[in-house]
Amino acid sequence: ALSLKPDNLGPPAAAHDVVVLFDTSASQAGMYRDDAIAALEAMVGTFGPGDRVKLIAVDLNAIPLTSGFVAPTSAEMQQALRKLDLRTPLGSTDMITALQGAIDSFGPESTNPRSVVYIGDGVSRASVIESKEFDTIVKDLVASRAAVSSMAIGPSRDGRLLATLAN
Repeated sequence: ALSLKPDNLGPPAAAHDVVVLFDTSASQAGMYRDDAIAALEAMVGTFGPGDRVKLIAVDLNAIPLTSGFVAPTSAEMQQALRKLDLRTPLGSTDMITALQGAIDSFGPESTNPRSVVYIGDGVSRASVIESKEFDTIVKDLVASRAAVSSMAIGPSRDGRLLATLAN
């Protein structure tokens, strides 16, 4: 048996500002919603003490469930998770509105690395995404220096849209 221990673990990870876009449209019901909420809670549980999270419910609108960025283990975050749990999945999703809500969340005062995490199917039935709109939103994401990641979940998923945003 051999036991190795690194001499230098490197610097601690920098604190991040993370906007979580949680799809609350009608397609996100039943087991899909249960799995999405479990994934959200697991993700938030892995964040470091210096990280800040803003939770936004997205369907036709982007509805902030936290008043701003909060600590992942804070009472405000727990209250936001309860609000999300009580929210009934209805309607359709407008992905452009959702992404614009994430971009608008980042202010110039923060110098932390920025991330957007979308949990949902990525299907934008409320508004067909035109190429000009998509080009503008991608340029705005790049300008805000926000990386986009997704967890595709739902009965049908727009993997192309979610992969394009991630790239």
